[in-house]
Amino acid sequence: GPLWTGYGQLRFDGVNDSVDCGAEAHLNQKSSLTLCAWICPESFGLKGDARIVDKGNESAGFAFYLKGGIRGLAWKAGNAEVTSAEDAIRLNEWQHVAVSYSDASDTVTFYVNGKAKGTVTGYTTNPADSADVPLIIGNNAALAAGFKGMISDVRLYSRALTAEEIDLIYRTYEVRENKLVAFEVAADGYTYALQAGQTLPAGATFADGVFSWRPWYNQAGNYTFHFDVAGQAGLTQSIPVVVENVILNDWYRIWLDLLGK
Repeated sequence: GPLWTGYGQLRFDGVNDSVDCGAEAHLNQKSSLTLCAWICPESFGLKGDARIVDKGNESAGFAFYLKGGIRGLAWKAGNAEVTSAEDAIRLNEWQHVAVSYSDASDTVTFYVNGKAKGTVTGYTTNPADSADVPLIIGNNAALAAGFKGMISDVRLYSRALTAEEIDLIYRTYEVRENKLVAFEVAADGYTYALQAGQTLPAGATFADGVFSWRPWYNQAGNYTFHFDVAGQAGLTQSIPVVVENVILNDWYRIWLDLLGK
């Protein structure tokens, strides 16, 4: 099936590649939920319905997918389909996508890069029991709706996340120790600087709007970096970074100690 790119991303061929996540009970969501993922699509699929996540059929479960006719996103529980705003998705670019369904408010909201891209009200169709149907990434169970491109960091939540929570997921960088994290903080015509009082951890740099850091093996933890534009109260950015601990082999730890690192 799909191939690892080496950066924690899977490349799908748009035909019969898929990831079968099984049909365990916690995947059988029948009420409010949220799905999100990072995607870099190369097309909208052979039939314009390339699956990001699919768990169901025409009478059960749910699906989150690309919609070629509007160049956007679609969601359905059973066969009750709703779609995002038009032109929400760009091909050959990485973007964070999410869909949130609230049973309490009967709404479906789509998000791209942390921003709402269409809300449908009056949606009263809960996903029907899909206990016997596997959750598939990058296709459907019949292998008839293949995703072409790359998918990473797929998440399923058993409630409707708020807009603020989805934006935080989009903005949070997650890396392991000794892996590079880099991003640009920019706005047309303005220059961002590190916020007054903010101290960068050892090894991190911020120059010409670009943050770069390869955390060392003693720097695991949760960080939030704040940037602003002098004299522009509304131009601030807060970027969370989560550094995961790497357990070193004893021989490597001893070797680093000998090197004084």
